[in-house]
Amino acid sequence: MAGMSREQVMDAWGSPYQMNVSYTEKGIRREEWIYEDWLDSSTIKHRYLYFEEGKLIGGWY
Repeated sequence: MAGMSREQVMDAWGSPYQMNVSYTEKGIRREEWIYEDWLDSSTIKHRYLYFEEGKLIGGWY
């Protein structure tokens, strides 16, 4: 849910498979967390979460 902290997301979903960090021109830290869900041995579904300054701002599957 938008507004959750990184710690709350970690408690709910666990550690991400990958995390990318970038900064805006104004110096705002942005994080993209990527989760992998293996549906079968050859099919992966990805989930993406986006944070700014440590707060969840959105995501998509």
